Amino acid sequence: MPQISLLVADDESVVRSYVRAVIEEEALPVARLLEAADGWEALEECRLQKPDAVLMDLKMPNLDGLSAIAVILKELPDTYVSVVSAYDDFNLVRQAFVLGARDYLLKPAGARELARQVRKMAAALEPAAAGDGSEKLLQGALDYIDQYMAEPFRTADLAKSLYLSPAHLGRKIKKLTGRPLGDLIRKRRLTRAREFLAHPALSVSEVAALVGFENPGYFATFFKSQTGLTPGDFRRETGKSSDSEPGPCR
Repeated sequence: MPQISLLVADDESVVRSYVRAVIEEEALPVARLLEAADGWEALEECRLQKPDAVLMDLKMPNLDGLSAIAVILKELPDTYVSVVSAYDDFNLVRQAFVLGARDYLLKPAGARELARQVRKMAAALEPAAAGDGSEKLLQGALDYIDQYMAEPFRTADLAKSLYLSPAHLGRKIKKLTGRPLGDLIRKRRLTRAREFLAHPALSVSEVAALVGFENPGYFATFFKSQTGLTPGDFRRETGKSSDSEPGPCR
C-alpha cells in the first residue's frame, strides 16, 4: 500500500493530536501529515502542499469545512476528501458529497475506525495512480457517480465529464466490465448504500436520499432484491460484527 500525504483539518488541537498518535501507533500508510485549524488554513495547506487526502471537519471557525471543500475540489479535483461530522449534520454531509467528498467519518471516531478510514483512502488512491487509460476511465466514471448520485442523474452528463458520447462510454464500460453502464451505476449505488448504512447517525431515509432514491420504500425494495436483506436487517447484521470503539476524535 502506498504512503500518502494527509491533511487533518479540525479546530480542536486534541483531535489533530489524536489522529497523529493513531497514525503512528497503527503504522498507517501516511508519509506526511499536515494540520489545519480552520477552513482557511486547510485551503492554504492544500494549495501549497497538495495533499493526496483530507480529513475535513465540517464545523470550524472563520471558514467552515463545506466552503473549504468547495474550493479545494474545484482546484484539486483528485484530492480524496472524507468529511468528519456529528450525528445531527446530515444536510451538511449530503452537501459535502454533492461537492465531491468521497466518504464520511462519524464523531466520535475510535482508533480502529480512524485507521480503517486512512487505509481506505490509501487503497483508493493506489489504483487511481497505477491504473492504465481504461482503469482511469472506469475510476473517473465511479468518481462522477459518487459525486452526483444524490442528485437527478443523467448518463449524458457523466459521458460529457469524460469527454465521450453516451454511446461510446456505454461501449467502453461494457468492454471493461462485461456489464451495461446502468448496471455499473446500480452496483455503485448499492456499494455506497452499504457504506452509509454502517453509520448509525444516518437514518434509512437519509441513506436512500444520499444514493439517489427519493422514495425510501423503493430503496428498501431495491436493496433487498440485491442483498436479500432489508436495509434495517443489514444495519443490524453490520452492527453485530462492528469492532469499533469510541475515542477522542470528536
